[in-house]
Amino acid sequence: VLNNAAFNNGHQGLTAHEIRDAAYSGNLVYGNGFSSSEEGEGIMIWRSENVLVSANTVHNNHGFGIRIWEGLVDGGSAPVVENNLLYQNQGGGLKISGTVEDGRVYNNTIVFNTNTGLQLGDMISGFEILNTILAGNQPQLEYDGGAWFDYNLYNPDVLFPDKGEHSITGDPLFISVEEQDFHLQPDSPAVDSGNLLLSVSSDIEGTARPLGAGYDIGAYESTAAGAIFQDVPPGCYGYDEIEALYRAGYIAGCSAEPRLFCPDNTMTRAESAVFVERGLHGAAFDPPDPEVVVFADVALEAWYADWVDGLWLDDFTAGCSTDPLLYCPLAEHTRAEGSVFFLRLLMGKDYKPALVEGLFADVPLEEWYAPWMEEAYRQGLLDPCLEEPEMRICPEEPLSRAEAAVIMARAQGLVGQ
Repeated sequence: VLNNAAFNNGHQGLTAHEIRDAAYSGNLVYGNGFSSSEEGEGIMIWRSENVLVSANTVHNNHGFGIRIWEGLVDGGSAPVVENNLLYQNQGGGLKISGTVEDGRVYNNTIVFNTNTGLQLGDMISGFEILNTILAGNQPQLEYDGGAWFDYNLYNPDVLFPDKGEHSITGDPLFISVEEQDFHLQPDSPAVDSGNLLLSVSSDIEGTARPLGAGYDIGAYESTAAGAIFQDVPPGCYGYDEIEALYRAGYIAGCSAEPRLFCPDNTMTRAESAVFVERGLHGAAFDPPDPEVVVFADVALEAWYADWVDGLWLDDFTAGCSTDPLLYCPLAEHTRAEGSVFFLRLLMGKDYKPALVEGLFADVPLEEWYAPWMEEAYRQGLLDPCLEEPEMRICPEEPLSRAEAAVIMARAQGLVGQ
């Protein structure tokens, strides 16, 4: 049973009853059991043998996300539960009960389920619970024996004597709990902390395991880059700043699937309006829709209309032309223009730098942007484009999205300079 969607059923989402040698993999299962009289498990495996339950995303079901109950009467059951993401199920995350023998529970992410995260009955035997994240469940674990635990991550701590000498306690540092993005941040304690001897060769998304010094704990293996955006790997210019802005909620990137930032694209004036307004009002700011046209080239239905209008109301822009009044939303920013936007974000809308020392060989003292670029450099916002044999700042060069992110993150104090 592969790659199905099972949702909003009155009883179970997917069910196996008295079957052998089957696989339930790659399924999306949610919202089942909407009738209060039904338990409504997401995936129910009942009196079956040698069933693989892997790489499923199971959430918001009325009962347990996954329930395995009883093996076949004429033999052991040996279920394998690996690489599943189970969250916000009302009955609990994973339940294994009845006479169930010799099972594996590897590399699952079981989080924020009501009632319990993992429930193991008193008749199970020979189970291994490894490389699994249990976090935010109420409670984390109900356990009566018959299993070996190790290399798991618990948050909060689970107080029982045999939870495993290699298991850890702490915040798993998911990318975004609010957006149900349970990938691991690069500095998550779950990265490289799993058991290296496991035979799970890929994660819930098919990413090869292991990529680092060890298996990552949980359903997701952090990529070799460990990066939020596929096109911004570690070592890339702006990596720390772009990741910090994303985690703080200031940016979403240029593509959601796959998640991309487009760091080499030039920042437009429309995009800079979003940066500055969020910098002024906070990452969660959502400006109201304008009711009147201010700039002749910013239609009310344009995606950026509310952001540009907010920039105008906050007195952070006078536009690019006064007669007629234009904003030039699709015009590309230069590094000189970017220094003005972000210095005013840092210092206030009325700020006007005055000091000019002649720091850069390519910035004539009489140019309008000379004090802005020098002050942006002194404040640690803007890096030179060349330091030897003479320092240059490239004022007329396009301002890339990566460069804008670096300046924004520094202006907001999200990273060191």
